[in-house]
Amino acid sequence: RAHPATRIDVLERTLGLGGDGDGSVINPWRDQHALAAARRGCGRPAGALRRDSCLRQKMTDLRGWFITGTDTEIGKTFVACALLHAFRQAGLSAVAMKPVAAGLDEQGRNEDVERLLAASSIQPARSLVNPYGFRAAIAPHIAATEEGRSIELPCIAASFAELQTLADVVLVEGVGGFCVPLGADCDTADLAMML
Repeated sequence: RAHPATRIDVLERTLGLGGDGDGSVINPWRDQHALAAARRGCGRPAGALRRDSCLRQKMTDLRGWFITGTDTEIGKTFVACALLHAFRQAGLSAVAMKPVAAGLDEQGRNEDVERLLAASSIQPARSLVNPYGFRAAIAPHIAATEEGRSIELPCIAASFAELQTLADVVLVEGVGGFCVPLGADCDTADLAMML
């Protein structure tokens, strides 16, 4: 695995956020105001982005993001936390949700959910951030069946909508891979399409 600073730098460059490996957000849209502020040494370029309402509007237009991957333990939470950091640096309130999480500790908490909450700029109710948490660290549709529950996409959509009223940007981290079954007739891809 790459060093975290290197991964953040690659992520920032990939997203067009610039960056010099320290997590700073630099000139995402080649904005002249941010460039001028950086050249003058007037604070951090992110400060210029926060003051520029046009750039803020461009970032706010992208209010919902779905983070997915090909499997579990491949860096979805890392990417979501890096994006939360980037949005916060740009002056936006940002929160992430992991609507389905399998593998809860003795206190009923999931490590990924805790990391997302720590990186978010607001602290909403856990029931909004993680509507479906299952004790066993197994496929969510199996965990749900074992606990006598079912994963309802409208419930997740309602939590997402509520979070959108609380923050400028809402990130949604999927569970496992993109087509992980969530029930007999739906999977993570269906969830992404619904949101």
